[in-house]
Amino acid sequence: MKIFKFIPFYIIFILFLSCSDTIIKEDPTDTTPDAPAISGKFKKRVLIEDYTGTWCGFCTRVSFAIDELKLITDKAVPVSIYGGRPTEPWLTPNTVALKTYFFPSTINNYPEARLNRTIPWASPQPLNLADAKNLTGNNCGLGLAINSSIINRNLSVDVKIKFAQTYTNIRLVVYVVENNLIRDQTNYYSYFGGQNPILNYVHNHVVKGSLTNVLGSPISESTLYGQIVTKSFTKIVPSVYNFNDINISNTAEIGLVAFIIDENNTVVNVRYAKINESQSFEENL
Repeated sequence: MKIFKFIPFYIIFILFLSCSDTIIKEDPTDTTPDAPAISGKFKKRVLIEDYTGTWCGFCTRVSFAIDELKLITDKAVPVSIYGGRPTEPWLTPNTVALKTYFFPSTINNYPEARLNRTIPWASPQPLNLADAKNLTGNNCGLGLAINSSIINRNLSVDVKIKFAQTYTNIRLVVYVVENNLIRDQTNYYSYFGGQNPILNYVHNHVVKGSLTNVLGSPISESTLYGQIVTKSFTKIVPSVYNFNDINISNTAEIGLVAFIIDENNTVVNVRYAKINESQSFEENL
């Protein structure tokens, strides 16, 4: 009888030891650039904010790096933010607002290149392409899709966000950019054939304005796993130049760049779309 009295305690003790030795490990999503795509996740792109100027001879270093980066990945989304001098033709209020917020101590320094908004792209950028490529991947927890149209200079934009995981305290930024702008570019390097200035240089993805707060507009809708949020914007693109407005030379060359930033101002994911494009989510099957 005494032996049987101890059997229940012995069993509980063995179970306790076996449970304490069992370690349950979560298998995190592999977010490295070449990781196999996981069903339900989204293609992850990297945002490159290139603070530049047509007057800036050192700025061709970054634009050359962006061209080289596009040869090794299709997941880079560059935008060119022009400034540095009052005479810069594509200076906008966004330039000063962003520079003042993110790096006030170097507000007059050009070029300045940021990856996913908060990560400095180390110079010389053409030798550090991997820094940008390593921020791309196949398994992001949210995806974006942009639909847009412009009729008689009335711009309409829908940005859809789909969540494959739950997020909190995120914000949306939507840039309006213009492509195929022709203007000579000062060049102090051997890049682009060493020409100085580079005559009739083609400037692309030039930021002309923002449909949201340039530092991000909060998303008030549910951002739980499985939700889809749509943010809609309408804007009249003026035909007469106004410094505080979105000034577009050729509405056929409009592009849209939408990205989500977290509470640390770091980009979670980004997407580019041409005007009049209707996109689907880049979701893994």
